[in-house]
Amino acid sequence: MAPTSCSKCGAEVSAETRFCPACGTAAVPSLPVPPAPADPGRSGGEQVYNLLADKVGFVPNVRGKDNVIQGISVAAALLIGAGIGFFLHGGFGAIVGGVTGMVAGLLISGAVLAIVGLVRKL
Repeated sequence: MAPTSCSKCGAEVSAETRFCPACGTAAVPSLPVPPAPADPGRSGGEQVYNLLADKVGFVPNVRGKDNVIQGISVAAALLIGAGIGFFLHGGFGAIVGGVTGMVAGLLISGAVLAIVGLVRKL
């Protein structure tokens, strides 16, 4: 390996040396610079996650569009459930209906997005 210079005194230090022979400072090995991700807009982890979500299916997805669709679906189900609950049982029924609608909306929209994920895989 090529010699490097000491970070403190500038003396030449071989790559195998653990301490600078001139001043005794611990040698810090130079680490390779990681390559830039292929898509500068996304991190490597996000690329792997999306690849996994596309190939396997039934994996929760972080795509913004899917999250918006699911959020709107859950909000609509919450409002419908609260309306039905209020109509049938008054104020407390609205709370119970809203929670029930929210859970149902989450389950249904999750199932729909899982099916969409499987279709994307094809």
